This record gives sequence, structure tokens and C-alpha cells, in this order.
Amino acid sequence: MSGQLVDQLVQAGLVTEAQARASAPGDPLVSTSRVIQNLVAQGLDERMLAGFFVTKGFGPMLQAPELARADLQLLRRVSPTDAHDLCAMPLRPSAAGAVVAMADPTDEHAIDKLSLALGGRILPTVAKLS
Repeated sequence: MSGQLVDQLVQAGLVTEAQARASAPGDPLVSTSRVIQNLVAQGLDERMLAGFFVTKGFGPMLQAPELARADLQLLRRVSPTDAHDLCAMPLRPSAAGAVVAMADPTDEHAIDKLSLALGGRILPTVAKLS
């Protein structure tokens, strides 16, 4: 999936071919969350990235006030290390599943891991990596 995501980002004009190659998208062991972290470190604008995911239906982009209201019980179910590595922050439970803010809401590996940690379906929404 990371290769597909990077290809989409190149096609959208958000990253260059050189940035794409440097992000390690060809390595199947590199998660798309890690690729996103690498691309942001190389200069990919977080707001542009979040806007890209919003256009793919993962919006609206959550802002600091929404993130500050995260459900503490849900937050505690994901270790800080996992949350950092997955670029994800559990926000609140809902009838359809746990709403989770993610820098890459298409990261299937992260969604699977979060589903196990939170005990059910994940509803990914977009937030900036920072």
C-alpha cells in the first residue's frame, strides 16, 4: 500500500520523484505511517497532506480543540509508543466504532493494530502528523 500511496502523492504533485524514492516505499516492511513521517521530514507540507486525505473522503481534518477532547479511557488503550509509531490518536467511541485521528488514514496495518488494541472497528479520520 505504501507504494500506491506514494504514487498517488507524486501524481497529485505533493512530493517529487526523489522524495518518493527516499521515503522507502518499495520496502514492504515499511509502514505507510513511517513513509508519511519520512516525507514530512523531507518537506511535505502537513496541511497539503491532510487536504489530500480529505479529498479522499477522510475528513474533515481535525484541529487541536477536537484532539484535546479525546476520551481518556480510549487513549489509555493504545500505548504512547504505538500511537507515535502508527501516527494515530484515538478520540472517541461511537456506535459504529472508535474514531481515530491519523496522519495516514489509509494505513491498513495501523488500522488493524488499532482495532486489536481498541477491541473493535476503527473509523479513521485525518489529522496533521504534528
